[in-house]
Amino acid sequence: MSEGPDSVFATLRSVVINPIALSVLAGGALAFLRVGLPTPVSRLAETLAGAAAPCALFAIGLALNGKERLLREGHIRKSEVSALVVLKLIIHPAIVAALATYLFKMQDLWRDVAILMAALPVGVTSYVLAQRYAIYADETASTILLSTILW
Repeated sequence: MSEGPDSVFATLRSVVINPIALSVLAGGALAFLRVGLPTPVSRLAETLAGAAAPCALFAIGLALNGKERLLREGHIRKSEVSALVVLKLIIHPAIVAALATYLFKMQDLWRDVAILMAALPVGVTSYVLAQRYAIYADETASTILLSTILW
């Protein structure tokens, strides 16, 4: 892997032009500016949103097909997947609870919502990014599966 200003610029560029990042920025800007979507666009977005979770779960199912063999044969490190699941389901919510309670002194309802959100299983977006950048995709899929089962 190359180092230097060119590689830093290339990395930043790939993050900035990532469709997931761009859609979050665009949605945040529209919400901040209180710009509503035209009705046909809004209906299309609602339809796509309704299909997103099932499609993502289907993609994860395809990705997990045969992964138990990889786990058994040691191609995926169980210790890494286990550590990630513990971090996500136990450590992350504990840190959020401490911050929300003692540092930010959030109202009870908002604190509880933040803790619950932190305690959710690993999100499918992490798999999408791992797949896109071809790094730890199998481990990410396994972590999503295990954290969802344990949740």
